[in-house]
Amino acid sequence: MHKNNLTAQIPEDTTAREIVITRLLNAPRELVWEAWTDPKHIAEWWGPMVLPVPFIRWKSAPAVFGG
Repeated sequence: MHKNNLTAQIPEDTTAREIVITRLLNAPRELVWEAWTDPKHIAEWWGPMVLPVPFIRWKSAPAVFGG
């Protein structure tokens, strides 16, 4: 009988990997911020409509970009 080896090799240091998602929205900045930071709004769009999104806590803050 053939046995599959399903063990994943995950590197210890994953800090160099990053996912950046950019989206241009035709909406006021304040409305977009509210939609992304208010749990009652996030629960409406975060996942599939058939799965509820229970939130216990959600903390968000503006990112500071510099360079």
